[in-house]
Amino acid sequence: MKLDSLRAFEAVVELGSLSAAARALHVSEPALSRKIAGLEAELDLVLFDRARRQLRPTETGRALLQEVQPILSGLRRIGDFADEVRAGGGRRLRIVSMPRLCTAITGPVIAAFKAAHPDVRLSADIQPRRLLETWITGQRFDIGLSTLPAHHRDIETKLLFELPAVAVVPKAHRLARADRVTVADLIRDPFVAPTVGTALRAQTEAIFDRANAVLSPAVEVSQTHLACQLVALGAGVMICDPMVPTGFRDSLTTIRIEPAFTMAFGLHFLRGQALSPEAQAFEAMVRAQAERFQRGNDLSPTARSEGG
Repeated sequence: MKLDSLRAFEAVVELGSLSAAARALHVSEPALSRKIAGLEAELDLVLFDRARRQLRPTETGRALLQEVQPILSGLRRIGDFADEVRAGGGRRLRIVSMPRLCTAITGPVIAAFKAAHPDVRLSADIQPRRLLETWITGQRFDIGLSTLPAHHRDIETKLLFELPAVAVVPKAHRLARADRVTVADLIRDPFVAPTVGTALRAQTEAIFDRANAVLSPAVEVSQTHLACQLVALGAGVMICDPMVPTGFRDSLTTIRIEPAFTMAFGLHFLRGQALSPEAQAFEAMVRAQAERFQRGNDLSPTARSEGG
């Protein structure tokens, strides 16, 4: 079995399309397609669902990814080690975060950490929630930040905080001064929703289900920051956690959803791997920033509920 075929398989799964993987690997799409077909033939397994235009991994394909990622990651770490030795060594910390935490938590903590630890080489990668577990179990990162739950045999998870779901509306909206809103209040407006398969879409659907309402989005987007921007531009309203809209304080208002629905966020670590002093310091800063965010936005901690 050739390593380049395994790398091709990993790239297609992670990047979501043959064209994106081909660009990342600097090969042509036909050549990459032949590598994938050859790997399937060699293993006598169906790794991708080809019923649609995009290649989507089958359950077998996802299981295989969990097996091959540690191997490929180990080979990459050999190269990283050699680079570090040539550069004179030094301490390193690798972070992966989903976009929803970046404005309120990940960004401020990275800035504070670098100010306190200027000698530590820190790398941060922002990945959609659906890829976080495969990136962490591929052993490319020391700490991950995302929504909970996260079920994987190789991941240890710690609760960071739980935040109430909020409606996001423009400041001039008819609901902007309300203390609480219901789904019935929101469905009078066009609804901006995350795309199917995202963590926020599942949470939004759960809120609508609880209200015995049907989610019928006017617009679907894969990035919550874009969704907030669309709301600010008058394209509709949305439901989110309180973190993302903080980047749009001048144009958006958040209102708690009733009945209350909580969204849980946590820290992820590779099971059985001891945390370095740098990782421990970063975790402490993350928790301190989470407390500051809650205090600054009048978000008292809540008991964990089915909303996580």
